[in-house]
Amino acid sequence: MDKYKTYLSIIGFIPIKYHYENNDNWTLEEAFNHFNMKGYLPSNLIAFASDYGGSKFCIDLESGIYLMYI
Repeated sequence: MDKYKTYLSIIGFIPIKYHYENNDNWTLEEAFNHFNMKGYLPSNLIAFASDYGGSKFCIDLESGIYLMYI
């Protein structure tokens, strides 16, 4: 990171199974269904976190690679 002087910040993670702090945020499964139904993400990506701009950090189910989807 020192070479490029850049970094990414995660504002929040999508909970895997339970809603936290009595919040109505989506679980991982609910987010996956919503993003794929609306066509926001390809069906091979699962979003697990977000940055401050709303971009999603995802896992590619086909390759297992972690990536950021803007």
